[in-house]
Amino acid sequence: MAATLALSGGAVVAAAPAASAASARSACWRAVVTAEDYAGQAASHASAGHLDAARDLANTAMSYTVGGDCESNPAITYIEDARRQLWNGLNELDGGDGGGASARFRNAVYGLEQASYVA
Repeated sequence: MAATLALSGGAVVAAAPAASAASARSACWRAVVTAEDYAGQAASHASAGHLDAARDLANTAMSYTVGGDCESNPAITYIEDARRQLWNGLNELDGGDGGGASARFRNAVYGLEQASYVA
């Protein structure tokens, strides 16, 4: 998506899309590492039996993996895998299995770590 810039002489030129792409990659990377942090916290809380806190943290992690600048990022495959792990962990929490949820959330952390290298 090329932005335009009006010059004082009336000419209009396209802004460099590379700057926009770099900004999107940076935003995606920030979202991925933030989600990774929340997923790690969710795993710790789930393994300690704090299921409500784990659920809140996992939902927050999930929110950072949906939409935004990451949907067209090369890291999307890792992000989608992590999103599935988060979702599966939430299902484990619904069943009262903090240990299973913790394992799923740790899998999500690993996937998001991989995504951060690509993003």
